[in-house]
Amino acid sequence: MTFLNVDVTGAQEPKTMPEGEYLLVLLGVSTEVGKDSNKPYLAVRFEIMDEPFAKEIYHIISLPDKDDSEKVANGKAFRVKEFFDCLGIPYGSDGAELEGCEGNTCWAQLIEREDDYGVKNIIKKFIPGR
Repeated sequence: MTFLNVDVTGAQEPKTMPEGEYLLVLLGVSTEVGKDSNKPYLAVRFEIMDEPFAKEIYHIISLPDKDDSEKVANGKAFRVKEFFDCLGIPYGSDGAELEGCEGNTCWAQLIEREDDYGVKNIIKKFIPGR
């Protein structure tokens, strides 16, 4: 028999936060490819600063793809640029280094949404310059 010496008496179920503006901390970002769409995207994880019982926030940012129209590619590129600007990630015409940006912070407006997995917070918009 194995004894696990962990106190769980004060553990609380993670919760969503009410709609509003929050300071987010970047936990991780990676480039992924959709299983069904085969389209590239950034998979981003945040936590809400000073809210230890808040659920983590998972955010997807579509990346421009060779099959996108100019309009669609520009819209995707602009959302990536807004993400970089908000988090203070330097970029240039050759791209951006994502490694080491964990811990950067940004402001975002969050809303609550319910899906098949329950209620979660999603990012309605980033707030650059705040």
